Parts: sequence; C-alpha cells; structure tokens
Amino acid sequence: MTWNDRYRKAIASGEKVFSEEPASSVVSALDTVAANIAPQDHQPCAVDVGAGEGRHSRELVRRGYKVVALEPSEAAVEHANNNIIDETTDHEIRWIAADMRDFKPTQKVDLALLSFMHQREFSILTQLDHLDSWLNPGGWLVFVGHSRAQLGLDVGGPKEPERLWDPEELGTALVNMGYHVERAENVTREDIEKVEHAHHKDASIDAVVVAQKPVAR
Repeated sequence: MTWNDRYRKAIASGEKVFSEEPASSVVSALDTVAANIAPQDHQPCAVDVGAGEGRHSRELVRRGYKVVALEPSEAAVEHANNNIIDETTDHEIRWIAADMRDFKPTQKVDLALLSFMHQREFSILTQLDHLDSWLNPGGWLVFVGHSRAQLGLDVGGPKEPERLWDPEELGTALVNMGYHVERAENVTREDIEKVEHAHHKDASIDAVVVAQKPVAR
C-alpha cells in the first residue's frame, strides 16, 4: 500500500495514520536546538520533511517557526490544505506536495526536520548535500527516525536494515561535512508513533541526530 493509499483510506474513515501528538523524541531533539540558539531578530523558517498529517509542523510553529510542510503524498497535502485543524498554528504552515529530492526552498531556511523518513527509493545519507543547500549558515539539521538498533524487536517501522538509521553513521557523515554535531544517539521512545502499530509489545528505539551547519567554511 502506498502512502497515498494509506492517507486516502484514513481520510475516508476519519482516522489518523499517525498519533496527533508529536513524537517525544522529536520534541526532545527540538529542545536541543532551542537550548543552543541565541534569540533571533527575525522569524525563523523551517522545512518539515515528510510532514504527514502535520503534527511536527505544528510543533515547529508553536516554537516560533514559519514552516514549509513537505509531504510526497498528494492526498495528505490536499487534505491538509482543505482542513484547518488548529487555528493558532495552521496559518503558519505552507503545504507542498513534492519529493524531497526535487525540492528547493525559495529562500534559505534555519532548520530542516526529517522525522521517520525511511524510503525504499533512497538513503538519507545520499541527500545530505542537498539538505545542506537549503540551510542558512548556522542552520540546523534534525533527524529522528527508527534506529537500526531496534532490529529484532517487536516494534513498528521498517524491518530492512538498510532503511533504518544508525546515528553514529549519520553523525560522522555530518562531521565530515563540517557540521557541529550536538547529538547523535539512540533514544528509547515509549510513546506510539503510529496508531496502527499500537499493538507492538516493545518500545521503539529512535536514532536522534542534531547538527548545526557552520557559519563559515
């Protein structure tokens, strides 16, 4: 079943594909960014890659960001554009249906969040230069996804090792690009990411990587 199919089915039934609340590991990663940035004289901009139903886009808005919600599923984007869920946040979100590999922001952004992006078509590691091109100097890359450490556990997420993330591998790649890596670790998450995976008995293990682009190279 494609993501478009999943979202169409959920929309038709009035259900959610994902939990409404942001994943605790994403909240923790954004807290790390907040603890390491000085007050800014402009409204910061962020891209939420694989925005899904917008739970993390809304969390970014609550933190003061203007957000581009980038989601490859046209069904999810059409539904989001036609249904205001939260009057206090949704007007600060611009939804775009596109593959991240084809996307280029109209202006540089201050943060790119990639949460639970485990495509079969490409590896996140192959997209680091592309993501880097989106960021202002001093901007942040935030990665939160299913870790390779959860292989063999009864949890949601992909089962193929190549689709899971290794925080050390990702952190090392970013260091080699000149980034300052604030966090690169596995985090056990007790909350349920997907409603459909609520029956799994083990806690998920998320790879969390938070890294800042150098101001000058």
